[in-house]
Amino acid sequence: MKSTSIMTLTLSAVTGLICLTFCSGSQSWPELNPDLQQYQDLTKCFPLPESWHTIYRNYESDPVFGGTTKCVKYSEDGPAVNGAYPLRFDYGSQSA
Repeated sequence: MKSTSIMTLTLSAVTGLICLTFCSGSQSWPELNPDLQQYQDLTKCFPLPESWHTIYRNYESDPVFGGTTKCVKYSEDGPAVNGAYPLRFDYGSQSA
């Protein structure tokens, strides 16, 4: 009986420690890393002074922007409105 209660207590302690480890709330979120803030400031990226091109993709097909088209051109389509920057995407003979 004594070994059963020791085993139960040990199992409860280990389970509790595992739960605390996974529920501690100390996850690392990349967007909260101060070293990356320079890459997250949209005002340093926009307005786009020129058009940009994406020529390589890491997926076979994109149903929204160009399907299987290899090259996508994007440029700014107007001024910023409430922190949103309208962009125009051109691919093939279409634009979105």
